[in-house]
Amino acid sequence: VVDPKFTEDKWVTGTQIVPGNRAVVHHCIVFVRPPDGKDYRGLGWIAGYVPGQRSVHMPEGYARKVPAGSQFVFQMHYTPNGIAQEDLTKMGLLLIDEKDVTHEVSTLVAINHDFEIPPHA
Repeated sequence: VVDPKFTEDKWVTGTQIVPGNRAVVHHCIVFVRPPDGKDYRGLGWIAGYVPGQRSVHMPEGYARKVPAGSQFVFQMHYTPNGIAQEDLTKMGLLLIDEKDVTHEVSTLVAINHDFEIPPHA
């Protein structure tokens, strides 16, 4: 969990995940946890990384609001290689002024938690 210590709302129009140890970082998903701490996994997705992915930039005027007091939750997945490793993955944000936002972007995640493939299917 990373606390950017935002004291005012921020408007994000681009993101970039920079893996700290490419040898073992399999992928990363970053969520925004709002100040009230409510469920963030479905609606709070803000950035992701898989090997080869570049930065993400929204069209001009499009941005996602990150409320003041929010935190970023990094969900890290690693590929084991048999040797103890360290990682310091980072996220860069491209911010714009609220007056320049013409479209507020939100994220919806469609997950079927009941979907199951039986063994030997």
